[in-house]
Amino acid sequence: MDEKSAGPHETAGSAGLPHWSESDARALLAAIVESSDDAIISKDLNGIVTSWNAGAERTFGYSAEEMVGKPIGIIIPEGRESEEASILARLRRGERVNHYDTVRRCKNGELISISLSVSPIRGADGRIVGASKIARDVTERKRLQEAQRVLSLEVNHRSKNLLAVVEAIVRQTVTHSSPQDFIRRISQRLRASPPIRTSWSTAAGAALNWARWCGRNWPISTGSSAPG
Repeated sequence: MDEKSAGPHETAGSAGLPHWSESDARALLAAIVESSDDAIISKDLNGIVTSWNAGAERTFGYSAEEMVGKPIGIIIPEGRESEEASILARLRRGERVNHYDTVRRCKNGELISISLSVSPIRGADGRIVGASKIARDVTERKRLQEAQRVLSLEVNHRSKNLLAVVEAIVRQTVTHSSPQDFIRRISQRLRASPPIRTSWSTAAGAALNWARWCGRNWPISTGSSAPG
């Protein structure tokens, strides 16, 4: 592309790439911010919101008209006010805040988990004049992690119970069995043991509920038969 064939708002550089005018570059940046699924917010060093994109509207429920010119503290739940003061102090020192997990309050009062990144905004003279915040709703991810934690605890508890029962059965069976008859008798007793059947059914049921919670359809049996 040569300068004659370039568009009205751009000229061709030495590498054939367009040189955007400042106004067009700003318009492009604004379009990218507005179309982002993440909440992208800017504020001044007093914590007053200066911009609020469509992603922020979807995430927190407040429109730009409701938030621009208002303190960001509107979405900070009680007990977490000190977070904002700490973030502003770090920004004034020119520091970034990367992937900070916290909680914010939506317009309907719901508390959501978010991953927050904050960067300082500098003016033409290089001074820090505000901050740009990117917030991503991670509530669903946190719920999945908690469900996984609870399931792991349940399976671990059931496994310990199963081990204790099996050890007791093995000790009792080996005392009253010949070496040739031991395997047959231990297999029968394990299959017939109510604690083992119950523990397996409970653990399998927990795994099935986890699978359904994740939107999967796994062929896990919750019947009374223990594996074997």
